[in-house]
Amino acid sequence: MAPTDKRSYTSGHFLFNIDDSPAWSWLKSVDGGVVKGNVVTENVGPDTLHFKHITTVEIEPLSVEVGMSASSPMFRWIQDSWKRQFSRRNGSIVHANFRLESTLEQWFTGALIVETVFPTLDASDKSPAYLSVKLKPEYLEIKKSGGEVVTGVEGSNKQKMWLPSMFRVNIDGIDCTRVNKVESFTVKQKIKEMYIGNNRYPELEPTGIEFPNLVLTLPAAFADDFITWHQKFVVMGARDNEHEKQGSIEFLDPAGGKLPIFTVDLKNVGINSLAIEKSEAKAEQIKRCKAELYVESMELKYGLGLE
Repeated sequence: MAPTDKRSYTSGHFLFNIDDSPAWSWLKSVDGGVVKGNVVTENVGPDTLHFKHITTVEIEPLSVEVGMSASSPMFRWIQDSWKRQFSRRNGSIVHANFRLESTLEQWFTGALIVETVFPTLDASDKSPAYLSVKLKPEYLEIKKSGGEVVTGVEGSNKQKMWLPSMFRVNIDGIDCTRVNKVESFTVKQKIKEMYIGNNRYPELEPTGIEFPNLVLTLPAAFADDFITWHQKFVVMGARDNEHEKQGSIEFLDPAGGKLPIFTVDLKNVGINSLAIEKSEAKAEQIKRCKAELYVESMELKYGLGLE
């Protein structure tokens, strides 16, 4: 058998860029980004022969996991999206092997953010945390790379490790210093696909933004403010705008634990549920409360090292 230089490879590194910005970022993972043809079956003639052919084309979303203090273009894109200043971006993902040699490239055009997923914040979790972002492009092309080494890209070495234990919750008039967990939450951007004329690819039109409820956990012994708020807001019905509160979730720099890497501001927050978690008799465990809050809108703000 004749020798060949082709061999399988393991893609060990992924480099992400938006709009040819000089600031690149390394990704933890990449998924999706497949161009899929929609198949139509037609019955022809008395023998009911079946003919199949491809009509329109759609692109599966690209899902990426990026460091919490990634290059500011990504965060500025998310920030604008949350403000309903929707913008389509072009960019690329370079797949490289463990020798940092590029092997494959995904180039996307006219992409919109459809989901931003924040990890569960847990005071006991010491593993690195990542932000999951799902992108929906209007056009995508996969190209073979020439094996160029991708080291030394500006901005790619500026990312900082972030831990899910490094966070701080603030709500006006509510003691949140004992909140030890915030469940994972997802901000969704609604998109409508429109096929126009003889275009095989759909045009994407943003239709709105959807902010999720937040679920917080804290020891029952320190939940007095939440119990009082729930009693007034839900049980007694004082749930008008005047009784809603403002707040924030600060994602702290692991180096010092005091300054925020970035902050998610919470606008018009209300409490809609307060539950006591199940506990066993004679068990040595802390009794905890779980509070569910609705949020009318969120705003992403830069902090340490992202400007």
